[in-house]
Parts: sequence; C-alpha cells; structure tokens
Amino acid sequence: MAAKKSERVNLVIQMAAEQENAAAQALQHAQQEELAARQRLMDLKAYYAEYDKRFQSQTQALRGADLAHARGFLANLSDACRAQTLLVAQCERKVEEARQQWQQAHLKTDNLERYQSRCRDDEQRVEDRREQKLLDEHAARKR
Repeated sequence: MAAKKSERVNLVIQMAAEQENAAAQALQHAQQEELAARQRLMDLKAYYAEYDKRFQSQTQALRGADLAHARGFLANLSDACRAQTLLVAQCERKVEEARQQWQQAHLKTDNLERYQSRCRDDEQRVEDRREQKLLDEHAARKR
C-alpha cells in the first residue's frame, strides 16, 4: 500500500527543520559577532575617554612634539571609534537579515507541520467513514 500523504511529507518537514536549525545557528553567530563588535566599541570609547582625560590633565606639561603626538593618537582613536561604529551598524544589519531568514524558515516548517496535521485529520476522517461503512454493512447483513 502506498504511504499516506501525511507520512510522505515527513521528509520535506525534516529538510525544512534542518534549514530552520541552520538559520537559527546563523542568527546566533550574527548576534555573537554584533555583541563582540559592540564590546570592542565600548572598550575603544572607554580607552579614548581615559586617554583624553590624561591628555587634558597633562597638556601644560607636554612639549610641542609630545603634544602633537598625543593629539594625533587621539585623532587615530577617534577614527577607530567611527570605524567600529560602522562595523556595529553592519553587524546589526547582518543580525536583522539572519533574523528574517530564520523567521521565513520557521514559518515554512510551521506551515508544513500544519499541512501534515490537516492531512492526518483528512486521513482519519476517511478511515472513520470506511469503518462506519463496514459497520453499517455488517449490521445490515445481520438483519
């Protein structure tokens, strides 16, 4: 006897679930990258603030060349903060894209599972009718 429709869809559901799991892992990876990028940005900003505070307190004591070097270093730190801010924004976009892909994969799996459930319900109704018909025939023969 041929497999029931609800059983035949199992493989498709399994493949969709695997895609959903892969999308969930990609989302988790993107979230971890975003978190790491945010932490690096916070570290850079804290280092900038600390260095700037030291620089401001020592401005009077620095020679011209040291003052220029310190200002150049602060400018480089500022550039690094801007670059890291852009990287955080890029990571945020990647997280959003990964979230959308996971949501689509989850929706696909969910829809397939609901389809399988409807197929099982239909198959059960057909089986119930068949059994009822057999019972009716058996009862008609006994009369």
